[in-house]
Amino acid sequence: MAAPGGARRQPLLLLLLAGLVYGASAVFFEVKDGNGTTCIMANFSADFLTNYNTQSGSKNSTFKLPPNAEALNSSSCGKENASNPSLIIAFGNGHTLTLNFTRNSTRYSVQMMRFVYNLSDTQIFPNASSQGPKTAESVPDITADINKKYRCVSSNQIHMNNVTVTFIDATIQAYLSNDNFSKEETHCIQDEPSPTMSPTSAHPSSSPPHPSPTSAHPSSSPPHPSPPHPTPPHPSPTPPHPSPSPVPESPSVHKYNVSGTNGTCLLANMGLQLNVTYKKKDDKTVTRVFNINPNNTKVSGSCTTQQVTLELQTII
Repeated sequence: MAAPGGARRQPLLLLLLAGLVYGASAVFFEVKDGNGTTCIMANFSADFLTNYNTQSGSKNSTFKLPPNAEALNSSSCGKENASNPSLIIAFGNGHTLTLNFTRNSTRYSVQMMRFVYNLSDTQIFPNASSQGPKTAESVPDITADINKKYRCVSSNQIHMNNVTVTFIDATIQAYLSNDNFSKEETHCIQDEPSPTMSPTSAHPSSSPPHPSPTSAHPSSSPPHPSPPHPTPPHPSPTPPHPSPSPVPESPSVHKYNVSGTNGTCLLANMGLQLNVTYKKKDDKTVTRVFNINPNNTKVSGSCTTQQVTLELQTII
């Protein structure tokens, strides 16, 4: 980086670009009633971890929700006072993932999540000691306000018997008031910022310093004068060492987000500190440490299918 110039520090313009390439593509699902009105929409990717038995012991199988997964016609918008809406997703050789929804006057949630996996699928469950479908169920923490979409950029693990389902970059909405996701959203707890940790400071000793023995126990008699000694010559003073540059406190943690047409695509909860090395006019190399102040930072970015960009612009 070029020298800021002289002893007077000039403002520096910082530009940060953070790119994220998705490892798995989200899959879109939609449920409509008999009139063609959409009642459930969902867009997410999912990883599955399943423990199953073989003749040589238990094994783990990991697999992803494939892009050709589809919502079955048995999915339903439900009937008032009779049944609740449900999204039933089928993929692979006889595997299904079902989300059953319920609501009250202010919020809706996934009342039950059911995963049926087929141990006869030898590609996913090689050498399984039993065959046929197995069922695992759980009540996940997927809830949102009425007329808002549920949004969870972070990984959300749902634990069931012998199965863990991990939702990634999930957008889900039931009881839609129109045929598209709401612009407003309820974020999952995993996306909430973590508490800001204050910088660690040295703690003084809890006990007062002990006085020196001379002051604690004064002599009862006046001290005897010491015989005179020749004063030795003083050594030449040691040249002072340059003091190290002060290190700033821990940077302030701030929640940054990037949104696109489908809502939030990136959440970052972080503090930023830069170590900048540059040459001054006298050719001396200097290293400075800067904390990024979120209050003086302009945040922008973009969302595409394959990449998310977070751009921070600040004066330091």
